[in-house]
Amino acid sequence: KEIYKNNEEELEELFEISIKEFKNSRKTFKKAFQTKDIKLLEDEVHRFIGGLNYLALPRLENSLKKFESLLKTKNTNFDELKPLYDSLDEEILNYFKFLENRKSS
Repeated sequence: KEIYKNNEEELEELFEISIKEFKNSRKTFKKAFQTKDIKLLEDEVHRFIGGLNYLALPRLENSLKKFESLLKTKNTNFDELKPLYDSLDEEILNYFKFLENRKSS
């Protein structure tokens, strides 16, 4: 927010773009998990992390990095990943709710 402190319009535009991009990424992330597509999961998690560089969401970023690290072990057991995946999905949804509420206030 410091970068945009003198330009609320640019900040709002960033939030709008963020909502759209993260919703698209979440759909792909969900599909990749359901189809057990490791490569697509790795790519989408990496995209999420890159997008978070401009937003101050360290908890979500750390969770995504942990998930990404587990994917890279190549010993991926989807039953073991499921609780972390569910937690990540909930964090992502909470982020969307935060952005939507911010937009409407």
